[in-house]
Amino acid sequence: MSDFSSVYKKTFKQTLKPYGYSLYKNIFYKIVDDNICFTINGKKIIYSWANSQVKIAIDILPYCIDLKSNEHDFQESGYDIINILKRLIPDKLSVKYISDRFDATSATSIINGLNLISVDIKNLILPYIHKFTDLEFYYSEFFKLAGTYGLVNLSRCYINYDMYGLSLKLHKYENALIHIESELLRHNNVIKNEELELIKIRQGDINPIILKKRKDKNEFIKSFIEAMEKTITESEKEIVKLQTIKEALLSKDCVYLDKLVKKAEENSREYIKQILADG
Repeated sequence: MSDFSSVYKKTFKQTLKPYGYSLYKNIFYKIVDDNICFTINGKKIIYSWANSQVKIAIDILPYCIDLKSNEHDFQESGYDIINILKRLIPDKLSVKYISDRFDATSATSIINGLNLISVDIKNLILPYIHKFTDLEFYYSEFFKLAGTYGLVNLSRCYINYDMYGLSLKLHKYENALIHIESELLRHNNVIKNEELELIKIRQGDINPIILKKRKDKNEFIKSFIEAMEKTITESEKEIVKLQTIKEALLSKDCVYLDKLVKKAEENSREYIKQILADG
């Protein structure tokens, strides 16, 4: 892995440094106007002794999506570069094209592949992703990337905090409302499910396998109930916050909603500064 890491960093540094990218651990990043950040993350994935591949993830992070509150994972999240290439050059992505770039079964294939990927990044990827500094462009492209071609982290592949933050920032409140309503539904379901489980536990209906190796069964049940009650309380608090936001969206209270965006952007700046300082 260290051999891959050193070759990856050396190769990509030559390509990305002239465009203002810096290196944090194994991630190249570029902060633009303190409002949006681009990251490029390379890994070698070993599937079996005879099958290893290079994985390159590209992330586009406007600060309005609140990286801190959403605990954004820079190591795991992003758009797979192959999926971006599908968007940009769908007719050229033959099996050989992909194999030449992403096969990692030997030192030679890694070096040759990373060199070819670097050319693609310079000529295709960077000109495309840098357009995302225009958040209207990001908004229009989001589902073409996330919905059609998928994300490395599939949990972000819907009306989520990316589109929610963008929607608030751009005053496109109809999509923000979809996100809020889905979150309200999720928290209400959490409360419903936890309350049903509490009823069963208090009636003595608890899986004996869970209790089998517990020395103090009563104390364990007590702590189990307390944890569930805490989950319910937290969801109830979130529902109050979400209802306030929902009302603001329905009434198009731009002053209040713009304050939310400003806070999200401040959180993102703080989060990135802290991560870089910890590195």
